[in-house]
Amino acid sequence: MSIRIKEHLSIENRIKKAANDNKFVIHYQPIYEMGIGRIVGAEALLRWHPSDILNIPVEQVISIAGDIEVIVPMGEWIFRSACGQAMSWKNAGLPSCISVNFSVHEFKKSDLVAHVKRIVEETGPDPCCVNLEITESVIMHDVDATIAILNKLKDVGIKISVDDFGTGYSSLSHLRRFPFDALKIAQDLIKDMTINSNTTEVVEAIISLAHSLKLKVVAEWVETEEQFRILCEQGWTNSRVFCTVRQFPRPM
Repeated sequence: MSIRIKEHLSIENRIKKAANDNKFVIHYQPIYEMGIGRIVGAEALLRWHPSDILNIPVEQVISIAGDIEVIVPMGEWIFRSACGQAMSWKNAGLPSCISVNFSVHEFKKSDLVAHVKRIVEETGPDPCCVNLEITESVIMHDVDATIAILNKLKDVGIKISVDDFGTGYSSLSHLRRFPFDALKIAQDLIKDMTINSNTTEVVEAIISLAHSLKLKVVAEWVETEEQFRILCEQGWTNSRVFCTVRQFPRPM
C-alpha cells in the first residue's frame, strides 16, 4: 500500500509539473463523413510528451487531474486552443468543425454557459461548428439541471454530443429529453465488430435509434480498414453517419 501511495503521489506531481510547464499537447483526430467520403472536422484529444509521463492512460491522467484540481484550467486551455485552431482552419479554407470533450468537473462550473460563450466569441469560430462531448455519467448525474444547461448551450448555437454511448447506463426514456445533436458509439463496440457479429447488430441498432431521434451518429476510433469496411457493408454510408479515423480510409 505504501508503494502504491508513493507511485500515485509521484504521478500527481508529474501531472502538476506537466500542466505548469505546458508539456501537454493537443492532437486532432479527423472526423470523416461516410456519406460524402471526406473529412468534415476534427476532435481535440489531450496528449503529452512521452518524456514527461510514461505508460499512463490518458483517462487516468484526466481522473487524477480532476482530483488535484488541475482539470478545470487544463480544460479551459484545451477548449480555447481547439477553438483557435478551428478558426485557423476556417481562414485557410479547410473543414473547421471541432469537437471537445468536457469533464464532469468542467460541467459543474456555475458559469459554464457564459464561459463557453466567451471563449467562442474571443477565438472566433462559428458556434454551430463547435461540438461539446459529454459522457453518459455526466448527463445522468442530475437530469433536470443537465437539460437546463444543455438548452442554454444550444441557445448559444453550440452542438452537443453524448460520448461513449453504449457502455454507460443512461435511460432511453431520458435520452429523448436531452437536446443532443449526435451520439458517439463507444470505441469498444467498434473494435468488437470485427470479431463478434452480435456487436455489429448492436451498433446497427444504436444507429437506427439515433436516426429515429433525428440525431447524427459517430463511430469512435475506426482504426482499421476492416472496421471501415463493415460499416460500409451495413449500408451506413448516409449523410448522418460519421466516424473518427486514425488514418484516411481508402474508397470502398
